[in-house]
Amino acid sequence: MIKRSFLNPGAYVIFCKALKNDGLRWQDIGEIMRTSAAYPQSVVRGQANPKYNMVLESDIGFKEYFNEHEAYKRHLRKTLEVYETEDILDWFETHEDYSFLLHEFGYVHSTFEKFVLARLRDQNIKFLVVSELSWIIDEWESTSLGDFDLSNKQFYGIRKGVKNGS
Repeated sequence: MIKRSFLNPGAYVIFCKALKNDGLRWQDIGEIMRTSAAYPQSVVRGQANPKYNMVLESDIGFKEYFNEHEAYKRHLRKTLEVYETEDILDWFETHEDYSFLLHEFGYVHSTFEKFVLARLRDQNIKFLVVSELSWIIDEWESTSLGDFDLSNKQFYGIRKGVKNGS
């Protein structure tokens, strides 16, 4: 599996504030992000947690704008790499210890299918969850058999339940 590089959605607030401070209107910033004027305003207020399909569009728009404007080229270094949603979906659907993983996340099969796998299929999943799933896949692949443990990692998107009463 190969990871795809995106401008880090966690830096969108920095991007939007810089664009606004340089005199762009919310509508202009929304057009750069390939969305409405309301979305960048939500980003700046801290009320937006973008979905993967939105990041796909905003990433293209930001990269085009930043490449065309010298003052913004430094932002092109603020990247984050994740696996494509199709690759993550395939990894989970063919995983030999799928039930164990679901238990670690605090999910049952039907709930994980509805709230994670189905949203991976249509790319209508929070980018944060895609990032966390990418980390989990890397952790699984680099951990010795029997040593995989998520209890020491803080998740903000994927973890449904709390293990061991903690």
